[in-house]
Amino acid sequence: MLGRKMVTKATPPPKSATSPRRDRGKPVTPSPQTRASPVSPKLGATQFHSKGARSEMELHFDRYCSLEKSSQTDSLTGRGLTQFLSEIAVSPFSFEYYVVLWKLSATQNGCILRLEWVMAMYTHGVEFLSQLKIKTAEWVKEVRGSGGRFLLMYNFLYDYIRGEDDRCMSLQNATTAWDLFFEKKDLYVQWKPWAADHVHSEVSRDLWRQVGVLITLNTGATKSGSEAIMTATLPTVITDFLERNNKTP
Repeated sequence: MLGRKMVTKATPPPKSATSPRRDRGKPVTPSPQTRASPVSPKLGATQFHSKGARSEMELHFDRYCSLEKSSQTDSLTGRGLTQFLSEIAVSPFSFEYYVVLWKLSATQNGCILRLEWVMAMYTHGVEFLSQLKIKTAEWVKEVRGSGGRFLLMYNFLYDYIRGEDDRCMSLQNATTAWDLFFEKKDLYVQWKPWAADHVHSEVSRDLWRQVGVLITLNTGATKSGSEAIMTATLPTVITDFLERNNKTP
């Protein structure tokens, strides 16, 4: 009709797929923001072993490995091992040497693996070579002063002294180690010739363990609480030795 104004109805804007839904009479609740998880302040073993940020002790490991002509960089052997021992003032195959190997959890004869090295340094909180030298003296004092701690070390070392390719430890290897560990023990003076005549070439893990218990606890080592180690069954060779020498286990 003439004179009537035409009214155009406005079209509402399309709803955004990301717009929050709003019910009538209710306030709009903003979408929750994603927050970054807090980073633990503690340095984990994986971070300690990071290739991007090597610790000083891992750099020392690399330096020792570089002394070997072999391309093997994940194990410390030969000249590298000798240099390491020299720098912490430890003689090869000494009592202190075996204490260090125990604390580094070394299981392969004449070798320290990179993983063993890294994990031991992290576990014992060693950041510098000078620290390791001090800790070595503390560890040796601890082992010499406690029969229980000595036996923990002694039992652990069976695999290292036995050799990686042998099923059991040879009597020769066992005797060499016994000479070092028990040279001043009166009972060992009697045990050594007996073992030479009655142990047939190999020393089992059980016999190794029982000899350690027998000689350590028979020589006045500290025995209290968890350190008191009692044995219900002894290997025949030890039983015969005790009967022959009128000893009480």
